[in-house]
Amino acid sequence: MANVSGSIVLTLTKAGGAVVSVFSAADTIDAFIETKDLDFGSPYNKFLEAIVCSIDNYATLGSLELVIKHRRNRSEALQELAPIKVVDQDPIFLTQLVPQAKFFRLRFQDSQLVRPFKLSKIEVYGKVGSRRL
Repeated sequence: MANVSGSIVLTLTKAGGAVVSVFSAADTIDAFIETKDLDFGSPYNKFLEAIVCSIDNYATLGSLELVIKHRRNRSEALQELAPIKVVDQDPIFLTQLVPQAKFFRLRFQDSQLVRPFKLSKIEVYGKVGSRRL
């Protein structure tokens, strides 16, 4: 997986030529980033146990949550777990049962984002479970 980073600056140019930042301190937006189906290099089902993230500008986040989606094969619809609150740089230990699956998606979402942040690392810990049935 390639390392990708960047930022987006939204501005609005008014008819008179004035440039206004759309993302000002008073604004909040709904934002999310979601991975593609992750199989972690194994054709077998897996269990997820913990996720560790590195987040720059964490203080600017409103209510960052992680939603884990899973499915046993690509023809199945994605199943979604309840959102998990991401607290600072603390590891996310998956205390709720994450069903064994072949494919997982990680969705980070924030409904009160005030300023840009950088999600610079995602480490996923788990183990290979049973073979596909």
